[in-house]
Amino acid sequence: MGSPSTGSSLASLSSTFVLVCDGLLNPMDGVIYLNAPLDRETQDQFQISIVVERPDGREIAKPVELRVMVGDANDNRPTFPQAQYHTVVKELAHRGTEILTVQAADNDDPKTDNVRIFYRLVVQIPETPRALFRVDRDSGVISVQADNMEGTAPQYTLTITAEDAKGLNSSCAVVVTVQDENNNAPVFSQHEGGEGGGAEGGGAGGVMTDPSRGARGLGRPHERRPPPRAGGEEGREWYGPYHVPEDAGVGTTVTAVVAGDADVRGGDSWQVNYRLESGNEEDVFTLAVDRHTNEVSLVLSKVLDFERESEYILVLSARNPVALVRGRYGPASTATVSIYVDDVNEGPILSQSHYEVTVREGEEPGRVIATIRGHDPDSHPIRYSLRGDTKRYFSIGKYSGELKTVQALDREENSTYTMEVIAVDGRNANLSASTLVTVQILDVNDNSPVLVGDYSWKYLCTPRWEEQALVLASRDSDGPQHGGRLNFSLRSDATVRRNWKLTPINDTHTNLSLNTPYLAPEVYTVPFTISDSSSPPRSTFINLPVTVCPCNIRGNCKMAAKQLQGMPTIQSAVGILLGTFTFIGTILVVIFVRLSYQNPKRPSKTSQERVPLNISL
Repeated sequence: MGSPSTGSSLASLSSTFVLVCDGLLNPMDGVIYLNAPLDRETQDQFQISIVVERPDGREIAKPVELRVMVGDANDNRPTFPQAQYHTVVKELAHRGTEILTVQAADNDDPKTDNVRIFYRLVVQIPETPRALFRVDRDSGVISVQADNMEGTAPQYTLTITAEDAKGLNSSCAVVVTVQDENNNAPVFSQHEGGEGGGAEGGGAGGVMTDPSRGARGLGRPHERRPPPRAGGEEGREWYGPYHVPEDAGVGTTVTAVVAGDADVRGGDSWQVNYRLESGNEEDVFTLAVDRHTNEVSLVLSKVLDFERESEYILVLSARNPVALVRGRYGPASTATVSIYVDDVNEGPILSQSHYEVTVREGEEPGRVIATIRGHDPDSHPIRYSLRGDTKRYFSIGKYSGELKTVQALDREENSTYTMEVIAVDGRNANLSASTLVTVQILDVNDNSPVLVGDYSWKYLCTPRWEEQALVLASRDSDGPQHGGRLNFSLRSDATVRRNWKLTPINDTHTNLSLNTPYLAPEVYTVPFTISDSSSPPRSTFINLPVTVCPCNIRGNCKMAAKQLQGMPTIQSAVGILLGTFTFIGTILVVIFVRLSYQNPKRPSKTSQERVPLNISL
C-alpha cells in the first residue's frame, strides 16, 4: 500500500479500496484477509494489485502492487520414485562394494531443513546371516557390509526407509540377487554304491560300484582300487578296473561317473565338460553327458578286440565351460578309469564277403580255382564246407579252403554258379562265418554253328523273280565272343557260284537266291558253309535241297519239280514203309504160334471142379 500520508489523504476523501486478487479486502479499512488455505507446494507466492477509488468509481491514485510470499511448513513426507528396485551383486563382492543408490524426494521448500532426508535399512529377508548389507544414512547408497557373499541365499529383499526431520517417512523394497561366480572347480569323488549330489546340495558325484546293487553301465568292478601306477598324480581318483567282454556292442555303456561342483546348480559355473585326456588315442570310447545331473557315461564307440588290446587306462578330466575366477583345476578334477577287456571265443573272420572266380569251360577237373582265406582271432583251426552246390560241381579243402572243380564245366549248360562257403570254428561249431562265391564260366569256342529251320516246303521260281529269296537262319551256342557273327559262304565251285547267291541280312540270317535268270525246274543241292567269327573259326558244311519250279502270276509253283537224283519219291517211300510193317507182322505171328504149341495149356483140377453139373429134376 502507499505511504501513511497518502493513506490519510485517501481516507479523508471518503475513498473506497478495491482488491484485485484471490484474497479478501475490507473496503472500509483496507485490511487483507485470507479467503482460502494456502499451499506452498501448489503456489508459493501471490501478486496482489490494490486500487483506491472514489464512490463514483474514479481512481484516486495508481494501483499498488503487493507480492505475498507463502512460507513453508514441513507437511510433506519423502517418497521414492518407485516402490521396488532390482539389483545384482556378485558372489565374491568384497566389503564396501556399492550395489545400488536409492533417492527419495520431499516436496517441501528445498531451502529449508524440511527436505533433509535420512535413510535406514529396516528389514532384510532372509534375516540370516545378519549385517550383509548397509545403507548410507545421508546418500542412500546400498553396499555390501559382509566380507563376501559366499554361502549366502541366492536372493535377498531389503526394506529401505526415507525419513525427514519431522519424522515423516516412506519406504521401498530392494531385491538383491546374488550372482554365482565360478569359484569352485568340479571334483571327482567315489561314493560306494551311489551317486553324488552336486550344486547347492554339496558333495561330489561318484560311480555305483556296489556289486549287490549293480554297477552303472556294463563294466563290472574287479576291486575297489588298484595300487597307484607309476607316474600317477597324487590326489587323483581311480575308478575300476571294470571288466568288459570283447563282444560288447557299440553303444554299450561301460560305466558312469560324476564330478560334483559346489556352484549354483544349473548355471554355467556348475556345468561340467568332460574330456578323455589320454588312453583313447584310437577313439574306442566316447563320452555322453547328462546336463541335468552332470553325470558322464563312458560309451563304446568301436568294437573291442582282446587279442589287440586287453587293457585301457583312461585319464578323464572335468572342467567348467566358464573360466575359474578363483583357484585352479587340481588333481581332484582328474580321474583315472581302468578297463579290462575279457577274452571271448570269437568266430572265424573271412577276408572277403564275396568272391568272384572265372573258369574256362572244359577246364580239366581238380584244378584250384580259388582259395578262401580266413582267420580265427583265437587261433583256433577253421573248417571249410560248401553250401548250395547241389550238382556237386565243386569241392573245397576242409582246412586249406582251396576251391576246386570236380568235373568239366559247360558254359552252354550254365554260365554262372553261385555257392556259399561256410567257415566253422574248429572248437565251437556254433561259431561260423560265410561268404558267397560266384563262378563265371568263360566261353570256349567248342560249338559249331548250325542251320536252323525246315526249308523242304520252300521254293524259288524260275525264271528268276526279282527280290525273291530263301531266308536262311543259323545259330551258335557259344557266346558272342565266338559265335557273334556267322558267315555263310558257297562252295568254291564255278557252277554253284554261277547259279546261286548268298546275301547277308544280319549276324545270323542270310538270303539264298538265284544268281542266274533261269534254272531248269527240279530239286537242287546247294552246298555252303556256315562259319563263326572266332580265330580259328569253327565251320559246318551244309548240302541244302532247294526246289526250283515255274510259278504262276501269284508266285505259286505250277507243277511238281523233278525229284532229286538218288532220292525216293513219295509213292516209293510209302511202299517201302508198308512192306516193312508187313514183314515185321509176319515174324511176330510166327513167334506167337510157336510159343502156343510148345506150352499147351492143361486144364487144371480147379477149373474142372468149377464146371457146374447139369442136373434135371
